[in-house]
This record gives sequence, structure tokens and C-alpha cells, in this order.
Amino acid sequence: LDSSTSGRASGSISPNPLFFPFTAVGKNLPLVVPSVRLALSLGWTKRTPRKAPSKQPNEEHLEHRKEQDVVLTSFYTALLLALLGLWAAPAAAGLSMEYDHTKEMAPGVFLRWSVVGEEIMLCLQAKATGWVGFGLAEVGGMKGSDIVYYEAKSNKLTDSYAVENGMPRADACSQDWKLRSAENVDGTMTVEMSRLLVVTDTEDRNFEDDAALPMAPTAVIMAWGDDDNLSYHAQSRAKAQVRFFQQGAGGGGVSMQERIDALKADSTIQKVEMLQSDHPIPDDRSTQYHEECYILKDIMPAGSEAGEFHIVGFEPFLDPRTKKHIHHYVVSAGNDCENSEGMTVVWLWGPGIPGYVFPPEAGVRIMTGGFQAIHIQIHYDNPTLISGLVDSSGFSIFYTNQLRQFDAGILQLGDPNILLFKQPIKEKDGSGYSHLTLTNPARDCTGKWEVDEVTVFERFMHMHKAGERMVTRQYRDGELVRTDFCDYYDFFQSGGFSPRSTAAGFKIKKGDTFDVECFYYSNDKMIRFGLASDDEMCIDFLYYYPLQKNSVCNPSLDTLQPPEDLASIGDLGRKFGSCEGGASSLLPAWGLSLAALAFAIVRAARPF
Repeated sequence: LDSSTSGRASGSISPNPLFFPFTAVGKNLPLVVPSVRLALSLGWTKRTPRKAPSKQPNEEHLEHRKEQDVVLTSFYTALLLALLGLWAAPAAAGLSMEYDHTKEMAPGVFLRWSVVGEEIMLCLQAKATGWVGFGLAEVGGMKGSDIVYYEAKSNKLTDSYAVENGMPRADACSQDWKLRSAENVDGTMTVEMSRLLVVTDTEDRNFEDDAALPMAPTAVIMAWGDDDNLSYHAQSRAKAQVRFFQQGAGGGGVSMQERIDALKADSTIQKVEMLQSDHPIPDDRSTQYHEECYILKDIMPAGSEAGEFHIVGFEPFLDPRTKKHIHHYVVSAGNDCENSEGMTVVWLWGPGIPGYVFPPEAGVRIMTGGFQAIHIQIHYDNPTLISGLVDSSGFSIFYTNQLRQFDAGILQLGDPNILLFKQPIKEKDGSGYSHLTLTNPARDCTGKWEVDEVTVFERFMHMHKAGERMVTRQYRDGELVRTDFCDYYDFFQSGGFSPRSTAAGFKIKKGDTFDVECFYYSNDKMIRFGLASDDEMCIDFLYYYPLQKNSVCNPSLDTLQPPEDLASIGDLGRKFGSCEGGASSLLPAWGLSLAALAFAIVRAARPF
């Protein structure tokens, strides 16, 4: 398969004989119509006028028969060409249609799609013989994803969803995906399907218009396998971020990578790299969180400490030797490398993200009057405990002395100073679920701003491993004006979550107040609030401009209370993954089958 041909296959995949004669008609009208027209004109409209009797009737009869033979031969030839127009062209392409877009998710694994009217036409191709699946992911992994999968043995497509890192559940509301074709040739499975872009039930996610910035691309996942039924995929999985509505040059907006390339081409922009130096990845455990800190004056050009600069972008560098073992980065900024508690998150990276570019009117100030140090935490993933891995990955900071109109700031909501330090995240044994609501009043935060309003252009909702769901509500004069949330928070996918609802930006006015609600799950009563990765947090980082002095909004001590236990997972208040009349509890109505139970046990400690 050639991924550079926008969806056209160039292999030996043959068409489904029951499907292609019909779907090919529309695709091949330029070939079919002239052939049929020629056949008709030759077979029925062409007439040979009778000649007057001559002195040689036998000779005249033979000539007339020869002319009729030519006509019939031409007719059947043209008719054959018309039929070949229905069959041959799709066979050459290997697909029922030429897709507008192609994403190579992994070597030999392709996601192809076209948006046609109110539907999306999707094609999954993978080196597998048993099954293949695709999902729209909220955070980037399986948890909270809208999933569809195909099993070859039953020739069945199943519309499903996942509320945990385990066996997906079939949608109880409705089965919205339609199977268009499926085949397997030489170990490559090709499955074509379609669905409405917008559906009404809460067990599906809609395909939102993601064509242009500031809307973020859509997080997608794929998995495949050789078993007869859907099973644990191990490393046969992939994830990425795509723009389903991208229309090509001039039609879909500028991509983030194009914005990064523009920074590189700008003579007013400088770059400094922060790379590991052959850091050894442990082979005695599957996960490591490695930290480095850089003093900016030591790595920037001489004399920079006296200058004023704005950070305007970030770009990751992934060591090709260890790329698949890098789970995510968390980049923070502070005044020195000795006080990690004073660091503020300024960028998060995960697989499929090319980098980040700030809006042209704002940047993060460094050196004079700004941050002096940059800290990076890298999450390494080595599930098969491979020995001898060394990594030189890192990232680049793009900065300029051409200061932007605004200094960008990071407004911290929730409990940024960990006033709940050492408090346990739950009171007692029970369901394991708990929650707390942190109220950020205006008096020590937005009420002291020097401007009437600020503009938010990005955010990262942040909890740690026990985090399950997070909601931020914005109030103005006592009235709720905005709600943003992460339904299925997953720390293992990213150190923070940026809800797509923030993409278009919004305003915070002087005097606005906030409630930040965090939900947790743990069977360990010893998990407490703190600064370590094994502790817990509840912080919402909002990127905004212009910078204000009061950007750390502590919770009100008048209302600050430890977390409360919840009776069940149903009390989390999630929007996705429930259906009236369907299964909304942790287990489906009929319980997990033995195969699904085994799948869930194996998957539990190994997130997508």
C-alpha cells in the first residue's frame, strides 16, 4: 500500500464480488457511460439500409452478413468494456472509493477517510487476520473512547465504547456504524465502514469540525489482532491525532507543524535545545519518570541574561532508537532548579503532538522579568524490559527578543499550593471513588486584577494516577457561565488534559469565581495530596493574556473540606458512556464473559 496517494491502494487486494459492481458505478461513470452509449448506438440505433436487388444476390447477401457481424462484434466489445468499467477500476484500487485522507498509524497500518455530506467514510487496514478496531479518544487512550471493531470470523461490525482499560461494551443505545465491505488478502485486513458525523446518544462521540486552528486535532486509536474475537492487543496498537475535516492546501487552515516550520523560517526567532545525553532507560521496571532541569542563562547565548524574551513555541525531538518508549513530557518553568515546588507547567507533549505555538499576540516571558529555569519530566515506558536502551530525546524552545503584545500567564485554579497537603483522597474503604469541590473566590484572585477581562487560549487540567474525572465551572455574579470537563481523565496518557471546548478561547472577567471538582478512584487509603507523582493533585492550568499579578487562585479556607466518598462509579456524573435503558454501571447488564474477564485482568495494569 502506498500511503502517499491519499487513499489509493496499489497492491493485490481484490474487491468484494458482491459489493463492488454497485459501488463502482458512481466512481467510474466517465468510463461506463461512453461505453454503454457506444454499445447502444452500435447494437440498436445503427441500421444498414437495404440495397436494391442486383444481378449477384449471393455476393450482396454475404457482404450484408459481414457488415452485421462487424456491428455485433463492436456492440459486444463495447458492452464488455462497460462491464469492465464496473469491475476493473475498483479492483486496481483495492478499495470501494478513493479516500481523501490517509494516516499511517504504524508500519503497514492505515486509517483512511473521507467526509461525504453528513457521513464519514472510514477504511481500516492492518496486518491482521482476526480483528481490527478504531476509536475516537477523549484523552488519547482506550479509557473513555468511542470504539468500533470488526471481527472476521463473524463478519460483524460492533459499535462500542470503553469506560476502562478493558473489554469495550457494545452500545446499548444504537449500532450506528454500517459495514460497507471487508476482506483479507495476504494477511492484510481491509474494512470499510460509514457513520453519521453527528449522533444523538451518549455512547458515541461526534466527529467535530477540526479543520483549522485553534481547534485541536482529534485523538484517535487503532488496535488489531489475529484471534477470532476481539482480545488483548499487546503492542498491536497505535494512537495519533488527525484532522478529519482537513481540506488540503488552502482549505483547512494551518496545521501546528506548519506553524512550527514558520517559526524555524523566521529570522527573528531563536532556538535552544534541551536534550538528554544517552540517558539509560531501566530494564528492571516498565515505567520511569526521569527529570532534568536547565538554567536558561547557561544554555542560551552569552549576554542573554540581560535581555527580555518571549517563549513562542515548543517542538519535541524524539530519539529514533527509543521513540516508542517515550510516553509523554511535562515541561515546567520556574526561577531556579532547587525549588521544584515553584515550577509552573508551560507545555505538555504526548505521541502524535508535533509541538505547540503560542498565539501571535502572546508569549511566556523568560530571563529579565521572567522565568529563569526550565524543568522537564519524561515518562519512559519499557513494558517488555528491553536491556541496553539509551535515550537522547528532548525538545526545543523557540524564543524571540521581538516581544509580543502581551505577556502570557498561567492562571492556576483548584488547589495550586496543595493546601490539602497530606490529606487522604478518601475517608474509608468502600467503592474506592471519592470527590472534592474546591471554590476559588474572587477576593484573592480575579478580584485584584488590573484589567476588566483576560483571554484564555489554552488549558491543562491536572491530576495524578488516581484521577478519574475533572470539572471546572465559571461563575459571574453568582450565575454559571461556563463548564469545562474531562470525563475520563487518564494520567498514563498525558500529564494534563486540554478539553476541546477551550479551543476557541474564552474570557474571564474581573470578579469571576470558579469551582473545580476532582474525582478519584483508589483502593489504597494511603494516597494523599502532595507534590510527588504518587501523591494527588487537583489543579486547572489556564493559559491567558495579559499577565496579571494574581494568577494563583487558592481555594477558600471557609469551604475547604477533605474529599467525600462516593457510593459507586455512577456518582462520578460522567456524560459519556451511559444510555437510558442500557448498562451504566461498571459491569454490563449480563456481566463480563470469561473471555472479557480475562481481557480485563490482563489489560488492567497495561494502559493503551
